[in-house]
Amino acid sequence: MNRHSCPKCEHEVPKMQRYVRNYLWAKWECSHCGTRLGFAAMPRLLLVLVDTIIISLVFLIRYRWGLDLRWWLWGYLILSTLLVVPFIDRIVVVEKRTD
Repeated sequence: MNRHSCPKCEHEVPKMQRYVRNYLWAKWECSHCGTRLGFAAMPRLLLVLVDTIIISLVFLIRYRWGLDLRWWLWGYLILSTLLVVPFIDRIVVVEKRTD
């Protein structure tokens, strides 16, 4: 099973849903079987935890040794959002269809 397809029927989720409308609380129906789908929250929460730790380390380095790492911090946040999130997202069943 592909992580970018419906877990029930394995029909691929459109790229527009995966890359443009990929906010965490997004819910939609599979165009093939009608199962209610969404994104798994745990991978994104782990990314937020890692980001928080790295940002804290950057601020510690900045205030402890006086180094200016603002460009590095913004670069990391942009890259982690644009490059990592699409690869860690996983489609899960939110609600089972009740027909």
